[in-house]
Order: sequence, then structure tokens, then C-alpha cells
Amino acid sequence: MPRDFIEDMVEERALTLDRDGFEKAMQGQRDQARAKSKFGTAAAGETAAWHVRPGVAPVPDTFRGYDATTISTHIIELLDSNRRAVDLLKAGDAGLVALADTPFYLQSGGQVSDQGRLSAAGGEAIVSDVVRGPADMPRFHAVQVTKGVLAHRDMVSADVDVVVRDATRRNHTATHLLHAALRQMLGAHVKQAGSLVAPDRLRFDFTHVGAVTREEQRDIERIVNEQVLRNVAVQTELKDTQQAIAGGAMALFGEKYGETVRVVSVPGCSTELCGGTHVRATGDIGLFTIVSEGGVAAGVRRIEAITGIGAAEWDRLHRDAFELFQAAIRAEEGPLSLMALTQAGGMVDARVTEALRAVETIRDLHATAKRLARELQQTRMKAAMGSGAARGSFDEVIEVAGVKVLTRAVSGLDKDGLRALVDEHRSRIKSGIVILASPSDGKVTVVVGVTADLTEKVPAGQVVKQIAPIVGGRGGGRPDFAEAGGKDPSKIGEMFAAARGVIETMLSAS
Repeated sequence: MPRDFIEDMVEERALTLDRDGFEKAMQGQRDQARAKSKFGTAAAGETAAWHVRPGVAPVPDTFRGYDATTISTHIIELLDSNRRAVDLLKAGDAGLVALADTPFYLQSGGQVSDQGRLSAAGGEAIVSDVVRGPADMPRFHAVQVTKGVLAHRDMVSADVDVVVRDATRRNHTATHLLHAALRQMLGAHVKQAGSLVAPDRLRFDFTHVGAVTREEQRDIERIVNEQVLRNVAVQTELKDTQQAIAGGAMALFGEKYGETVRVVSVPGCSTELCGGTHVRATGDIGLFTIVSEGGVAAGVRRIEAITGIGAAEWDRLHRDAFELFQAAIRAEEGPLSLMALTQAGGMVDARVTEALRAVETIRDLHATAKRLARELQQTRMKAAMGSGAARGSFDEVIEVAGVKVLTRAVSGLDKDGLRALVDEHRSRIKSGIVILASPSDGKVTVVVGVTADLTEKVPAGQVVKQIAPIVGGRGGGRPDFAEAGGKDPSKIGEMFAAARGVIETMLSAS
């Protein structure tokens, strides 16, 4: 965070800033950044050492990428990763290539460098970046040779990655439209204070005294998308710098301009001095969506946005996240209450990644809750199958007309647990009838299981229909298994006693 922003924060909280510690930590970050810089490129304010071959004539910065993304050209300088001149780079080598002319854009004005490929008769290389070189050879392409070799003076086909370029162009033109929309909505005091134009997103810093409200963000989105739907041709022309500025063109933050400048205009909306690449017409942008808005320094706000397929995908993810939250709210499962889920669902209006992360958290919590519930159920079943001394007062096996009948009251088991316990008891007694009752919250669940050899004589469904009314309920089921619900757990003992008579009557009738 910028130091002035930190100072404002600590003053508001009546704290003090350890300036020496801050500067020490900042220097550490600078050193780390230098150590990681690509191909030893210089940090800001430093002079890099470029070891080009002697006698090479100065080369003008010939950029042809406004009109073409593929050109035929030749290598005028070849450096290794230590920026020393070499005659060739072979497969697996990283290095730097200067071309006689190039379609690759060099990072400037917030727009990132192009990516793509170089193809020669004897080899191929990926272009991952474009870096600024010395004054007499200002543009070098950072490459990784993937096949064969690249040699000094080779003729090459220089091919910009069109998909990445088009995505970057959409975001760059959208940045101009966003700038105009902010000035229209918030006021003419809004000025650009920094930007990033990348293939996957745009970031725009601007001067403004307060947060941009949700309603203002929606209006800004609407203004930009209205310009997109107009599908107006984007115009570019070269003009005298002072005349362009006098004519109303916006000069961008941090840029140095020569006597002649490139002016990019969206008629009726925006006119700016800009050397970047842009769409042919505003309709090429497709869709514009604001992702986030926040403060980055005192009096400076930041908006991040996306366009095209990325914006459509963002909206789809929002819909998916919202549907997941709605499903979670409807289910009311797991350890989260309906209120907690509803509050979590409100995050769908925040960054979608955070919303989806919350969805995953809810899923994990539900899974954990289900696992713990299963483990608890298993523990209760083990307890229910324990020694006779631990069983309830109604737990006993008797013989009725020569048939074993087991009755038991167990606590804390749901229907699934009771079914499993019935199966366990039927397996143990081999032949007989099992009747279980589980009281909970003023209600009672009753299940009856009959072994296969007795289902014709004593159908479980008929047994439960006759004994369930005693506990204030009713039920039914198959000959081998039946269940019922009741409202009076205090009558469980009476129900068990009556069951013996019901079973005896059925056996006598058979």
C-alpha cells in the first residue's frame, strides 16, 4: 500500500508509523523484485547493461502492430539470458531477440506487452514478453526456443497471439469508455491515476474523494455498455500534441509525449492521447462488467473490470453461485442455520471467487456434518447393541407361542439407525420378531422387523398397524419391515406388552 495511504490509516486510529522499519521492508521488496526481474532487466531508475555486438547500426523502433499481427522480418540482434550477444539460441534456451521491425507491442501506457511466436527455417520460439532495450535498439523480444535454433540474421515470421491481442484490445478500448463514464457520473474532477490493460482484465485508478456506490457502479456499467451497443467505429489519427490537447484530448497519467501524438477517439464519448492497440468498433468489446471497486490511496480509487467472453463467464459464475446458495438455503442442511446461509448468500453480490469459496466451505461443512452424524449414529448403534445391563427397561427377548420376540426402547437413533439396528437383531436371533421404539422430542418412532420364515404368519405391517395407536400414531409397511410414528413416548411399555398379545393372536390364527 502507498505510504501516504498507510499514514492516513494510522492517524485515524491514533497509532504511530515505524518509518525506519517501513523503509527497511520496502528496500527488501525492491531487492527481491530486482532479483526476480526477467533476463536481468533493470529496476526503475537503474541503467541496465546491454552487451550487444559492436558495430551494429542504431535501429529505429519500427512497430507495425497497429495494422498487422503477422509480418516477415529478420533478426538484427540475438542475446542470451544474460543479455550478451550470441550467434544462435538452441532448443531450450531463453534469450532476447531484436527484429528489424515487429508487430509485437511493448508495454506502455498501462497496456501489457504482446505474446506470440517467431518461426524461422531452422527453428521456432515462444515470445513471452517484449522488453525495452538500449536507446539505439529499443525493443527486445523475450523468447524461449522450442524447436531447432534461431540464428543471428535469420529471416523469421513474427506472429502475435491474436486471441491474447484481441482480448487486450477489448480491455484497452473499454478503459477509455470507463474513463469517460466516470467523468460523466462522478464529475470532471476525475482523472486517471494509473492503469493496467491485460488480456484477462483491466484496472483503472482515478482521483475521487469517496467510494463509488453500488448504484453508481451500475450506472457506469450501463453507460459503457450503451457505447458498446452503439458499435461506433474507433478512430485513430496522428496530431500535433499541443493541438490535440487544446482540442480536448485527454493526456494520460505518467505518459511522456513527443511533438506528434496518436489520438484515439470514440465519437461522442471519448478522445484520448494513446499509443495502445484498440478494437475496430466498440461493439467488438462484447460486454463490460465491473468486478470490484476500492481505495488504493488517499483520494485515489480503483476499479477492476472485464470484457468479452470473460465478462459473460463472470456473469455465468454469478448465476451458478447464486443457484448454489439458493439450493443450500432451501435444503437447510448441515450445521449452518437458514439465517447463516442467507447471510452467506449475500456474498454473491461480492467478488464471485469469494462467493464460490463460500459455497465450497458450505459444502465442506455439510459433508463434515454428515460424516459426524454417521459416526454418532454408529456409536449409538454400538451402544444399543451393548450388554444387557446397559439396555433399557423394556429390552428383553421372550418366547411367544415358541417364537422369539425382542422389544427394546433406544434413544438417539433416527429411522435409518433403527432400520440398521432391526437388521442387526434379526441377524442375531436368526428366527423371530424385533420391535424397537425410539423416543425423541415428545414423539416416538416405532419399527418392526420379522425374519423371512415368519412373514406369512406375522406380517410386520399388520403388527405395526395394531400397536402404533397405543402411542398415538399409525403406520404400515412390508411383511418383513414396517414403521410408524407416535406422539406419546410414555406408552412405549404398554405398546410392547400389547405387541406380545397381537403376535400370539396372529400365530394362533395361522
